[in-house]
Amino acid sequence: MPVSINRNLLPKELIRLNMLVCLLCALASVCTQAYAQAPYTFTTFSVPNSTYTNPYAISEGGYVTGRYGLADGYAGFVRTPSGTIGTISFPGARTTAAGGMNRFGVIAGNYGNAVSPVGGFFYYKGAYGNAVIDGQPAFVIDSNDYGYYVGNYGGPTAVTGFVASPSGEVTVLQYPGACCTYPYWIKNDGEVAGAYQDQIGGLHAFVWNARSGYRTISIPGVPKAQIFDINANRTMVGTYINGPAVHGFVYQKCMFRIVEPPGANGSSISAIDNKGQLVGDYTVPGSTSMGFIATPVRLARQKRGPTANACHHQWRDPSEGTGSRRSATPGRSARLAQRSGQPRKANALAAGRRAIRH
Repeated sequence: MPVSINRNLLPKELIRLNMLVCLLCALASVCTQAYAQAPYTFTTFSVPNSTYTNPYAISEGGYVTGRYGLADGYAGFVRTPSGTIGTISFPGARTTAAGGMNRFGVIAGNYGNAVSPVGGFFYYKGAYGNAVIDGQPAFVIDSNDYGYYVGNYGGPTAVTGFVASPSGEVTVLQYPGACCTYPYWIKNDGEVAGAYQDQIGGLHAFVWNARSGYRTISIPGVPKAQIFDINANRTMVGTYINGPAVHGFVYQKCMFRIVEPPGANGSSISAIDNKGQLVGDYTVPGSTSMGFIATPVRLARQKRGPTANACHHQWRDPSEGTGSRRSATPGRSARLAQRSGQPRKANALAAGRRAIRH
């Protein structure tokens, strides 16, 4: 059945995210940049008979999801930790892309009948279900272990993000002053990471939660770094554009590093798990994009948040500068999974099963 919005439960504005990001070193005016390879071991792979391979996400269990190129479109894939690759293809669709996967095996994704996607789905044990938000198809990007999921709908010039609960209640995400809001991930504590597009077409990373609302995040001294994901240790990953060159990066403890497989002439890092394992794609001269997994040689434990005298926080509230901040009290639907104990499988599967019954 379609998911509906109870607008009496929605806040007038979703406040900023209380997410401590270690960004700017106190003893330097810009971040330190290191272009030498970080201490990672690399596993590279391609989906057999594909024209390209683009990994999007990596689960805490080591499963990698994404899409791969076909002669007349693309299909989704899931790669197990042992290296086995399976196909995810929405019935009747020309294009399918697999997004985030939670610990119970529910995969979020998008499908379409042309090059551009037209709707979202949940995939669980061979079954597919449509996602419908506010009476229209919605792209579904990620689902956490508590069954909350994020995505967007609308377009092409006005895109609205959302967070949906396992019971189907929806909180709209619209970054103040932006034309388009794209949530990428929802963490188990309810944190949402994504991007918004301003009125002149610029893309900016943001984080949000129901208690604290929105914050724009950026890396000082690296204006052309596009942030795609942040893990629980506040390590950020994404793509750094340097003229014609594009490289994946890791920003951790005030250190900016280019991280890509040896011999790569271009790369992008799309996701990072809480152990610091990275996933992305890369190219070498004369090749199409291939996937890679980068595993830290030593999975060092990091303290959550900044240490004393280590870094300043570098983020901007949307109320700063032009415009004014509107106050709001988050509604019941905005109170995301902030609970003790372990995630419940029934909640995690609820959204997928509800869509599959549709």
